Amino acid sequence: MLLVLTVVDAMQMTAVWYLATYYDYRMPLFPFVTLIGAIGLALIEIKSIYEKAEDKVRIDKTVNFAGKVIADKGDIENIVKDVVDYMNQPDKHVQNDHGQSA
Repeated sequence: MLLVLTVVDAMQMTAVWYLATYYDYRMPLFPFVTLIGAIGLALIEIKSIYEKAEDKVRIDKTVNFAGKVIADKGDIENIVKDVVDYMNQPDKHVQNDHGQSA
């Protein structure tokens, strides 16, 4: 995407140079389209990083739960307790109709 935007900026900057050289029409010679595209891609990447961080938290909780179950492999009561505790943990990302965390 940035390569395409750079080509568009090259055409724009060539046109600006042409106008400045032959028609004495001055405009800033700067790759505006590439800059805007780069900022947009950076925002998308930042959003992606935060989404991955949320997934890692959920995976960590599941791994901790699995570790508890494996540690209690001989004790059915503790396994059932661990499962009930895990199922009753509130999920911060799920909200009810009133906008409150469930």
